[in-house]
Amino acid sequence: MSDAPVLVVGVPRSGTTWVAQILARGGHATYLEEPDNHLRFAYAFRAKRRLGTRAYPSLAPGAAGAGLVDYEALWRSAFSVGAVTDSSRKQALANGLVGRAGPKRASAALAGSLARHPALALAARIAEPERPAASGPLVVKSVYAPLAAEWIASQHDIQVVSVLRSPLNVLSSWIALDWLPPSGPEVLSTLDPAIAEELADRYEAPPPARSTLARAAWLIGALTCALDEATRRNPAWARVVHEELCVAPGEGYPRVAERVGLRWTAEGDRALEAANRPGRGYETARVAAAAREAWRDRLDEDQVTEIRSVLGRLPLALDT
Repeated sequence: MSDAPVLVVGVPRSGTTWVAQILARGGHATYLEEPDNHLRFAYAFRAKRRLGTRAYPSLAPGAAGAGLVDYEALWRSAFSVGAVTDSSRKQALANGLVGRAGPKRASAALAGSLARHPALALAARIAEPERPAASGPLVVKSVYAPLAAEWIASQHDIQVVSVLRSPLNVLSSWIALDWLPPSGPEVLSTLDPAIAEELADRYEAPPPARSTLARAAWLIGALTCALDEATRRNPAWARVVHEELCVAPGEGYPRVAERVGLRWTAEGDRALEAANRPGRGYETARVAAAAREAWRDRLDEDQVTEIRSVLGRLPLALDT
């Protein structure tokens, strides 16, 4: 078995929490959730502001520079097995300020000036990086690193699990959680314009301008393509397709655990059994068989047609 920490990475609502939590339970590992989530953690907000890449940093393996100092420290702390510290009051205050700002305000501040956001400026100034809550085997989850996973893996001795899910299922979940405007930030404002242009050129598919639904489909599809390409360039990574894992999770999870050096135990089987029930919102409970095509109950025919018209221009290797 490997002692290396495990990074589970995917796009938001691709099943990463389900995968990471079950792997952690089955492998008796500590679970650290999204240390790079700028909507929850002040240090992630600070690190991404310094990078200047908004929500989804795009970094090539070996990239370096002064702007990476905080982002490097974020992941160094996240993977610091055995270096356990309790969260300080200062850290709790900073994280609370970010959480109370809300997604729209935090996203706007991430992309622009902090002059109008004194609370977020204070949070960034006093922020501290997140750490595991215990020592031993470690599973870390991120939904903001699909464009940076190769860089993270080049900097740290880790195992990577890449979680891919049909963009139809992902986007239907975004809609169900009311993540799109007007409740959430404008979809493409979460992606740096230079990164969006690079992805558009790479796939010869510019972001659509006609609707929020189409722009969300493009963002999810482009991030999924980029992560899958990175996964295929790195054969040591474990590639997990959510819909395939849902067919027989009791068989799939032990294989994934073995692939990344976790010792699967009966606790994982019990966790799977307990989670195999209807869930709502952010719950990780799901009837695995039904989750394969959850989009059919969430999207109408016109929405499916519009989403597929966007996804069809991208080189997706998943069923859409």
